[in-house]
Amino acid sequence: MASRVWPAVRAKQLEWPIVAGGPRIPIRGIQIDGTGVPVVVAETPGRQGKQPGRPAHTREAKLGCVFTQTTTNAEGRPMRDEGSTSYVGAIETAEEFGLRIDTEA
Repeated sequence: MASRVWPAVRAKQLEWPIVAGGPRIPIRGIQIDGTGVPVVVAETPGRQGKQPGRPAHTREAKLGCVFTQTTTNAEGRPMRDEGSTSYVGAIETAEEFGLRIDTEA
């Protein structure tokens, strides 16, 4: 069976383009996390479970957000810019998700 490749893998730039004239973003934040979600047996073919000889019962759902921080609050702590947050999520390999969140950023 051919592996499924997220289209951004083929179109991913390896270097950031130089963009003239745009404002500099002082701080860009990227946060990611994952958690196991129960799935049907058809979603785990050939995947080893946590116990030897047992099939997997979960897949990892990965979530990420990208945001900017250009201001601070009264205590001097960074504040997330309102409306700057975007989110991505998928059940895929860490490599694929890394490309997804990098592209979002």
